[in-house]
Amino acid sequence: MGAAFCPAYRERISDHHYQRDKTKRTYTEQLDLLPDGTLVALESGGIPYLVLGGLLLPWSVEGYGAPIARPASVVEVLTPRSTVRVIVHGYRPEVHPSAGAALVIAQLSKIKGRSRVSN
Repeated sequence: MGAAFCPAYRERISDHHYQRDKTKRTYTEQLDLLPDGTLVALESGGIPYLVLGGLLLPWSVEGYGAPIARPASVVEVLTPRSTVRVIVHGYRPEVHPSAGAALVIAQLSKIKGRSRVSN
């Protein structure tokens, strides 16, 4: 039987994610200190955002939405602290394809919004 099925392992991992009352364990941190791949909320209990470069991508069950600029602020970190440390040390989490699509759409919108210069 693998470690993922071991009750003691599951309980230990659960302790990193949830408090005794079964609410999600979160913490606050300065946004500019967090690595790409971290999920955050700009306000407690707010919309979850994926940190990606200088942007935040809002998450919903339908996928990632249009990105917003990454503000300089303190945020609620939804990703467990242990996972953030692993990302800082080189782990690259997979990101749902809708995150890439949201970035492409944002870039195209920016390009379309620019005025054209005629030669």
